[in-house]
Amino acid sequence: MRSKIGALFWVRDLLRAEVLSGRFAHNPLPGEDRLQGRYGVGRATIREALRILTEQGLIERVRGAGTFVVCPEVFRHRVVNSWDLVQNSEAGPNRVAFKLTHLELMPAPAHVAAKLQVGDGDDVIVFEQLSFLDGSLLSLRCGWWPADLLSAALTEGADLDRSPYEILEGMGRVLVGDTDLIVSASVADEHIAQLLGVTAGAALLDTERVIYNLDERPVEFSMSHARGDRITMGTSMRSLHER
Repeated sequence: MRSKIGALFWVRDLLRAEVLSGRFAHNPLPGEDRLQGRYGVGRATIREALRILTEQGLIERVRGAGTFVVCPEVFRHRVVNSWDLVQNSEAGPNRVAFKLTHLELMPAPAHVAAKLQVGDGDDVIVFEQLSFLDGSLLSLRCGWWPADLLSAALTEGADLDRSPYEILEGMGRVLVGDTDLIVSASVADEHIAQLLGVTAGAALLDTERVIYNLDERPVEFSMSHARGDRITMGTSMRSLHER
């Protein structure tokens, strides 16, 4: 027995997956009749799925012309190596850009001190940085570096409009080791919504990370909020069995 609600869920999710895959980037979506035949569901289910994707800002329905994808191409970031978006092979030379918006020396708050393994109140550098995908805002990152490693970042004219990994290895002369990454989800409050150009309550993809050097010393602790409609993160999960 098929649940009407269940059918709507998987039809919506399949349509969303196809839209985000780029399949319809240059052509309109199939018409309602074709979508009915593809998924084996009624017209009402197709229309409701399309309505949801329209509300999510992924597609636009134009009377007499068809249904078109309106979201920018989604960026797929492989979570495999210790690197940032700009170092991803799918990024290409110009897709991702960074802009530093704040930099300050401050005493380490207790939680930051614990993550960086420094003393409470020790000097750390706090930074805020925006990232852009194809010229559109993608995310906001707030992070901290140990002051003794990145003191060069405080000098006038320092080039900080680049990946934190590149800053660490270039300006900090750090050989990057492993990265601990926690991925979660949240909804945009009015302030982050205005900054990222989304509506309040929109889904965000959040990350919390600690970057280590080759000696396993923490060299960055940071948190970010990214537009959930513009990025996916993926990895390959390996078998527990011997091959």
